[in-house]
Amino acid sequence: RLEFMGQLESLEAFLKATGEGLGAELRDIAMTSSGEGDIRVHTHGRRVACRIHDQPHRPGHVGALAVLSDRPVTLVLFDLASWT
Repeated sequence: RLEFMGQLESLEAFLKATGEGLGAELRDIAMTSSGEGDIRVHTHGRRVACRIHDQPHRPGHVGALAVLSDRPVTLVLFDLASWT
């Protein structure tokens, strides 16, 4: 179940990054993964450069960040709970 939710989060992150949002026609989007954050996305017959990064959450939760680029991206995560 969490694997499915992770895939759904990746799709949602991509749609938000492109500005299409959740109202997009999902039949026109195909996503394949290399398993290392590099997602190949084809929408309306054209390839879109995109990197999807899973975001750490509490156990049982998922999240993703999409970056529209085919260049490597480095993310720095901060634990805001420790900033007091």
